[in-house]
Amino acid sequence: AFIAAFGGSGMYGDGELGDEFFWAAAELLATTGDAVYRAAVSASPFLDATPAEPGWPSVAPLGLITLALHGDALGRDVTAGVRERIVAAADGFLGETTSSGYRIPFAAERFVWGSNAVLLNRAILLAYAEDFTNDRRYRGGVVDVVDYLLGRNPLDVSFISGYGDRPMRFPHHRYWAPSFDAGLPGPPPGALSGGPNNTAMIDPVAKQMQGTCAPLTCWKDDVEAYALNEVAVNWNAPLVWVAAYLNDP
Repeated sequence: AFIAAFGGSGMYGDGELGDEFFWAAAELLATTGDAVYRAAVSASPFLDATPAEPGWPSVAPLGLITLALHGDALGRDVTAGVRERIVAAADGFLGETTSSGYRIPFAAERFVWGSNAVLLNRAILLAYAEDFTNDRRYRGGVVDVVDYLLGRNPLDVSFISGYGDRPMRFPHHRYWAPSFDAGLPGPPPGALSGGPNNTAMIDPVAKQMQGTCAPLTCWKDDVEAYALNEVAVNWNAPLVWVAAYLNDP
């Protein structure tokens, strides 16, 4: 059975395309060494910016990571500067852990749709900061993110199906939906829930919680909670990356 009449979707507007061109130029420069791509990267304002975490509307940090890993692309001095800016971003994330009761590198009170992916994308920059500096504090920040996802949070739940004492069981999904149809399977181990969201509480479940939940508790394990509990490949990708990083001592 496949559930066709199922609400829930999102808008993916993006008003800035320069970051996509920067990332593409960085990848092509690292691949080909062509001067036209070197010129495009060098002229981009994203080259000298301290990055935030990457995400689908903001991919410039992915270009910076590529440049940081290919020192021959722009030369040693430029590469060193890119690495310093990635480390500066990681320092900022680490600084936020002291303002969070659950030691996550995110101190804001506004949690967006897919907040768990925001944390994991920050964890990727923390991991690269450790690689660039050999400072284990950054690895500790990555561990804090995973601890939070696995249950060290105010809900005492694991946002990852099949892992932890109280894992997510009912993601918003067209097929992993046994609460709609007992003949459908539940999620396989390793699916990541979007997580707490107190900024776009637009699904039927979230609407009932709006104004009554503290930011980190605005979440429910419900198949109809598409703003809180959907799964997405671009959220699971950083989970796989971070798990592989932590598996390598």
